[in-house]
Amino acid sequence: VIAYNVETKPVHATMTGWNIDPGVWEITQGIDTKNDDVADQSLTTWTNTFERTSSLEFTFAPRAATVLTLKLKTPGKPYWERPDLGINREDVEVQGREVRVRVHSLGSVPSPETTVVFRDWTGKIIATEKVGPLPPPLDLYPKTTDVVLTLPEGVEATGGTVEIDPDHRLEEITRLNNAVKL
Repeated sequence: VIAYNVETKPVHATMTGWNIDPGVWEITQGIDTKNDDVADQSLTTWTNTFERTSSLEFTFAPRAATVLTLKLKTPGKPYWERPDLGINREDVEVQGREVRVRVHSLGSVPSPETTVVFRDWTGKIIATEKVGPLPPPLDLYPKTTDVVLTLPEGVEATGGTVEIDPDHRLEEITRLNNAVKL
C-alpha cells in the first residue's frame, strides 16, 4: 500500500481488512524518499492479527509517501471453518425489564456455547445469559435461539448495547454483526 499525505500535519487512518486471508501478519511501514515505491526511511515493523473486518491503525507523515508492506506470517483458521453468530436491531425486543434477543447461526460449522450480554450506556455489563451451541444453516433454513436478558430494577435499555461473545473467545467469520445499540 502506498499513500501520499498531502496535508501539513500527520493523518491518522484505519485500514479495515476484507478480501484478506486471516492470520498473523508482519506489517512494515516507512517513508519513500527516493520516489521508487520502496520505504527507505523511518522504518517500523510489527506483527498483528489481521483478517476480514478487523482493522489496523496507521499515522501518515505530512507531505510524504508512506509505504506499507504486509506479509502473512502465520495463517489463521480459514473463514469456511468458522462459526458466525449474528444479531441485528430487529432481533432485539425490549419488553419492560426484559430484553429478548434472537441469535442467528450464520457460519458453515456449528457454533459453541457463548454468552450474550446487555451493557448500559456506560459500557458496564448489567445482564448476562448463556447461548447454547447452534448448528450451521447448511439446509438454508435459519438456525436461531432466543435469549432473555432481565435488567435490574431502574436500569433503562435505551442507550444500552446487546452483544454476543463480549470476551471475543469465538473465532468467527465476522464480528460486525455481534452487537446492537438500543
